[in-house]
Amino acid sequence: MRVLVTGAAGRLGAACVAALADAGHDVRALEHRRPVTPVPGRRVEVRQGTPADPATAADLTRDVDAVVHCAFRFAPHPPADYRRDNLDAALRLMEHGHANGVRTFVQVSSVMVYGLDPGAGTDPVPETRSPADVAEVLDPYPAMKIELERRLRGSAERLGVNLVVVRPGILFDERTPPVVRTVGRVGLLVGAGRNHLPFVHTADVADLVRRAVEDGRPAVYHAAPVRPAAALPFARAWCRRHAPGLRVLPVPRSAYAALGLLTWSAARARGRPARWPNLRYGIRRATRDLRYDVTGARALGWVDTHTRTVQEGTNR
Repeated sequence: MRVLVTGAAGRLGAACVAALADAGHDVRALEHRRPVTPVPGRRVEVRQGTPADPATAADLTRDVDAVVHCAFRFAPHPPADYRRDNLDAALRLMEHGHANGVRTFVQVSSVMVYGLDPGAGTDPVPETRSPADVAEVLDPYPAMKIELERRLRGSAERLGVNLVVVRPGILFDERTPPVVRTVGRVGLLVGAGRNHLPFVHTADVADLVRRAVEDGRPAVYHAAPVRPAAALPFARAWCRRHAPGLRVLPVPRSAYAALGLLTWSAARARGRPARWPNLRYGIRRATRDLRYDVTGARALGWVDTHTRTVQEGTNR
């Protein structure tokens, strides 16, 4: 298959390019501001541009079988640009893809579309659960992901495109620790760190994306740990394996809130764009027990191999 991957220079996009190329697929990788990481021994066609441009979107989707849409412009940005580069670009990409014969469109979303997860806890959130209402999430990132899913689903039904939605948990890899935030050589977790957070290795998410592309049927998948581990021992196990010099520190909610306000104030003082931190939303999510069902992903033969490697070190 020939697969277009947008956002190919990002962490997840680059991992998707590698996973698809290693499986023998022809990959067309879209880079925007940063170069795409080469895949040793594999030929990857690299294009430059943004799907927000109509001419680029039309050209990108010619002669491809599937689209993996990882590209996302994060806040803060002017609202019009934020909407243009995220929502409008994705819809345009699907429209042009359909016109060019694309059969499958994979949208990388997030488990954050459930808002504060009122059903989370002992019972995992099912893959069949609908996203929260946009008004409930109180944060522009999940709000945009919710609207993206809703609008793309409507377009897919109208056009007859197979829409696959992959909702990853909190990404980590060998260089990015499974913590809520890093400050120098300290990784922060909010609260005592006994709660379960959906940390998942980027390579595991990319493997699920690859399997979803090959399957091609419309579906929603969670890319989350099969057996969730408590946040603090998981983060410390990662440090022992990848960064012994990084200290993981659980901090009280009040201290984390103060740090967020201090960071915002410092950015404003330097004239950098900074939106008001939604601390109530972020802290509540970071201190809850979040579990997600992965039955659909497991049915594709998916296993969170890289995530489990870290989990195995939690008992040491």
